[in-house]
Amino acid sequence: MNSIRNLSLAVTVPSALFLAIICLQTLVFTFQYQQAQQQLYSEKEQHIKGIAGNLQTNLSYALMRLEKAQAQNIISEAALDYNLMRIAVVDHNQQIVLSNQLRDKYMFAQLQLPHYDGALLNQVIEKNDFIFEYNERAQDLLVYVPLQMLSKGNTLNRKFNGLIYIRYSLSHAITELRYETLFSLIKVTLTLLICLLIFIYAIKRFFINPLNQLAQTMSVSDLNANTEEQQVAYGELGDLQRAFIGFTKRINQRLNTLSAREQRLLYAVNGARDGVWDWDIEKNSVYFSQRWQEMLGYQQGEFESSIEEWEALIHKDDLNSTIKALQLHFSGKNSFFESTYRIRCHNGSYCWILSRGQTVSWGSDGEPLRIVGTHTEISHFQKTNNVKVVEAVL
Repeated sequence: MNSIRNLSLAVTVPSALFLAIICLQTLVFTFQYQQAQQQLYSEKEQHIKGIAGNLQTNLSYALMRLEKAQAQNIISEAALDYNLMRIAVVDHNQQIVLSNQLRDKYMFAQLQLPHYDGALLNQVIEKNDFIFEYNERAQDLLVYVPLQMLSKGNTLNRKFNGLIYIRYSLSHAITELRYETLFSLIKVTLTLLICLLIFIYAIKRFFINPLNQLAQTMSVSDLNANTEEQQVAYGELGDLQRAFIGFTKRINQRLNTLSAREQRLLYAVNGARDGVWDWDIEKNSVYFSQRWQEMLGYQQGEFESSIEEWEALIHKDDLNSTIKALQLHFSGKNSFFESTYRIRCHNGSYCWILSRGQTVSWGSDGEPLRIVGTHTEISHFQKTNNVKVVEAVL
């Protein structure tokens, strides 16, 4: 899932457009081919109707005059069209009387003629109309044409007629149609692909590249870098870039202000030789500066930075007053936390500490979330005060 999310727009957009073009072209090709195929069928039906009409007239005239040789010549001439695979005259007994293939003569039509349907003989005679059938597997158009075969003088048998069976192959025409449609599809596809490449270049030039530059700019840690030189986008994306540039400038100004204040505070704290502590109440973690640890005789990393460890170091006689001072501050009764207590050093001795702090973050429920303060060592002041007290008593 993460690999999918990390895919670049330079890959996903062209891929989606390419798949859309392929699907669209497939649908268009299928629709165009079906339309062209239907049109081909209609054109070939009209063409065969003309051939069948001429055969019907000429063969009827020749057979009624008992000129079978002439009728055979008519069939042979018509069969010169290489698409006319079979032309046969079938009588009312389903017997082949004439054919463009001489071996078919006097044979049973249903056994000799491919795809011939003998059940249509009576239907053709009764309706006296052409019947067209298409064999999709063989790609052949089958035509059944009514035919008057008997002499006009034979009045007793004039009701008996036959038919002309024509098998016209559409395989060459369909193959040509497929090639034409495919060639047209290739031309259209190439045109669309060229347009797609131009579109992809425009998307990459004016959309993807500016987004990548914007993302790189946002990931740069140095906010002082000149981001205006990278602005190449237009429209809404350009507005976004300009807004981000202005945003980074404002952040940079505020960071510079905070940095100046931090430096001044750092100089003040270092000058006073105070230690800094930062208690994150919400996360239950506390930070003690290096100077704070040095005041107690610890090296960097020797002291376990936890609020429990800090409480354990406070002299037991001073712990309650210190916690009470914290509670008064947390409850809002005192604006600042201030307490003087003894704390155990690394060598086991105690030193006096003046601890000051203030809550810098409050929760929505009014509970303190973070408090920051300083530790000032006042052992020498405490010793001086104790001497003065003793002298006063004496």
